[in-house]
Amino acid sequence: MQNVSLSKYTQIGNLDGIYFMWDCLSVNNPTISSISILCQHSKSYININPYAAITLFKEMSIIASNDIYYSINDNFISYKNCSKDTFVDWFSKSFIQFLFQHSFIDFTKISYDRESDKYVFSRTAISFKFACLRNLLISLGILSKARADGQFYIDKYIYLFLDKGKEISRKMSLQKLLKKLDKQQEQGEKGEKFVINYENNRLKGHPRIKDIKQISQIDVCAGFDIVSFDNLKSDNLDRMIEVKTFEGTPHFYWSSNERKQAALIANHYYIYMVDYSKIKTVGYEPMIIQNPIEYFKNNPQWLLIDDTIKVILNDIKINDNE
Repeated sequence: MQNVSLSKYTQIGNLDGIYFMWDCLSVNNPTISSISILCQHSKSYININPYAAITLFKEMSIIASNDIYYSINDNFISYKNCSKDTFVDWFSKSFIQFLFQHSFIDFTKISYDRESDKYVFSRTAISFKFACLRNLLISLGILSKARADGQFYIDKYIYLFLDKGKEISRKMSLQKLLKKLDKQQEQGEKGEKFVINYENNRLKGHPRIKDIKQISQIDVCAGFDIVSFDNLKSDNLDRMIEVKTFEGTPHFYWSSNERKQAALIANHYYIYMVDYSKIKTVGYEPMIIQNPIEYFKNNPQWLLIDDTIKVILNDIKINDNE
């Protein structure tokens, strides 16, 4: 979660300033006032806003305070009084991970530039209200302003960006998959509801019409979705219907359990193929396939690929509504 307290600063400091601040914090029980005085009297060239740096260090959880005194957290004592090179390497990595953790960087604004063979970091990859964080990336040498359009190259620790990019990509892929599955589930449920209504109309007048039911709501392993009657003279529920809702070219997934049930039930097993784009069309009828095991054997325009059956139309008219 982004901390808005950092948004009030335009600059935190340059590399020398950040290192100087860390040196100050290595002294026992410094206060913000004593740190500010040390910064003012430093003989070396530093650029640092002590208040901004303290805020950042606290947000990164590398220092602690009791409202007056500041100290380096125990987990980072090994970096106390370390060399500048060691500090810069450690702090740069920690700062990048901090930006990742709190979602300061929009990875959709990072792109690959083929001509330079570098990754380009857009000016808007970090929100303008947190420009101080982008400026610190520049000060640390992680970004370089090397393009006329004001964009930046990622010059250091690119592997950290790549690893995070892969993580985000996997999450996005999972989200897309879940969204796709949710969409398929929603369409499947609407397809089954359509078939229930279709069966009620087809068997209008049957004395046991209320016994037509959607069993998939309870038994997801039955191998079919709906039990119905073959015709108006049927005394028993003798039509087992598997509903396959599709978009575009007729296709569906046919599980091994569904095929097993189709083989066992034979002529009493039906597949109703429902074109999702047509379920609201008045008079639309699904494609009905009786005994699909035998049907697919005798109809070569259907192609079985692993657990998926797809139709290859070859200009064959599927039904009167096509």
